[in-house]
Amino acid sequence: YEPSCKGDSARPEETGTTRSSSNNVDNDKEPILGTASLTGKSTSDTAAQRAAYAAMFAVFVDAINMMCIAPNLPILVTPGLHEDSFPSTEPFDIATAQYAHDAVEALGMVISNFVFGYIADRIGSRKAILLLMIGSCCTSVGIYLVRSNYWSFIAMTFANGLFGSAAAI
Repeated sequence: YEPSCKGDSARPEETGTTRSSSNNVDNDKEPILGTASLTGKSTSDTAAQRAAYAAMFAVFVDAINMMCIAPNLPILVTPGLHEDSFPSTEPFDIATAQYAHDAVEALGMVISNFVFGYIADRIGSRKAILLLMIGSCCTSVGIYLVRSNYWSFIAMTFANGLFGSAAAI
């Protein structure tokens, strides 16, 4: 038994009334993308679904990006360990170079929450999320293009942190 929206918590047995189960059951299934006209759902429902899928995709791309970098970061920041390692992480040692990567990305996310929160209020959250998703995809590709230089890698990681916080909006 679920209480009604009006806040009464009395059970039907206590009040002497019964409720119809048809009021509490919604048998409509979610429409597949692009089938709004076939199911009778409005276009805004389909647009909302597409926006939700796009947001999930942005979070997925960012998570995959971090899952690829995180296990390989110790190898990348150890000069001379592997052919893909950075030539130098000066002035940092290995541990500091690893922590700097995480700190720079977190700093980008903190700044992004303030900046893109304001932008989302001004232009709308859908447009802001679209902007963040495009930026996140571009910076994710950019991270792999600049991985030969530690400081370019750190700068692109900061940019990825800026654009990677689409979930916060």
